Amino acid sequence: MAPNYPIKKCQNCGMYFIPNTKTDEVYCDYPKENLKPCRELGAFQSYTERLKNNKAMGEYRRTYQQKFMQVKKDKNKAKNFEKWKKQAKDKINDMKKGKLTEKEVYEWILKNK
Repeated sequence: MAPNYPIKKCQNCGMYFIPNTKTDEVYCDYPKENLKPCRELGAFQSYTERLKNNKAMGEYRRTYQQKFMQVKKDKNKAKNFEKWKKQAKDKINDMKKGKLTEKEVYEWILKNK
């Protein structure tokens, strides 16, 4: 009896593919722009689209990057950065669960930069 391989449609390019490892893969391995596969391109494009569409996530990413660069310059800020990062992730998770609104999280991030 032949194995039963799932056939998926890539969420990035629309081509059909058979997943290599996980059956819940959503992007194919076919090379596209700059010889990168949809698995790399699609995930990145999806992430950047989420950042554009969600003010809180976009502000979290900008603030995270700023704080991370400050820690690279001054290691004494690492403790405060780790504390902020944990609190921010908790707020983001609460937003995803519906416990907080996008606006509430956005305002918290602005207030706690």
